[in-house]
Amino acid sequence: MRRVILLIAIFNTFLAIQPAHAGKTEDIQAEVKKVCGKDISSNDALRLVKQLYLACTEGTKVEVEAGCSLNCMKSAGGKVIGQ
Repeated sequence: MRRVILLIAIFNTFLAIQPAHAGKTEDIQAEVKKVCGKDISSNDALRLVKQLYLACTEGTKVEVEAGCSLNCMKSAGGKVIGQ
């Protein structure tokens, strides 16, 4: 019985350890590949999340590498504020 409980606890631990940034970094990697024709690592994409999703203004270009600019990935999602 102890082994079963231990196995369940270990399994639950592995399920809980999942990166929360996976979707955004994969989107950035795909966009860099499409626009710039370069592959970047997950760590490099993670560093770009702030620039491309948080610090930019919607509709502007963000330079991610020399000679490679991507559109800001932030979107308001059609929300109307104040109504």
